[in-house]
Amino acid sequence: MVPLGTECLMIDLIARLGLPVLVVALTRLGTLNHTLLTLQALRLRGIAVLGVILNGPLCDMTARTIADYGRVPVLQQIPPLPDGVSASALMQIAPTAALKRALGMQE
Repeated sequence: MVPLGTECLMIDLIARLGLPVLVVALTRLGTLNHTLLTLQALRLRGIAVLGVILNGPLCDMTARTIADYGRVPVLQQIPPLPDGVSASALMQIAPTAALKRALGMQE
């Protein structure tokens, strides 16, 4: 629901593109609420959701709760990156088999 300009939200752009969505959520206070509301908003617009990636401190309980209540796979959990987010740091993270399948990548 992030505004992109007057009378245009990110969800409007997503709907217009007609592509499935991969939700990335930061694991911190409020993650469950924000992620479940995001999933609900996407579904109300008829937007397909591939799954969720959790970014931040690893928390299996958060992943299970999002998967159960959100009816969506949590495809990957990415721990905090010690040197911050960069292309080289992200290249060091091996995608899970579930993420590869969701993105149509060969294993």
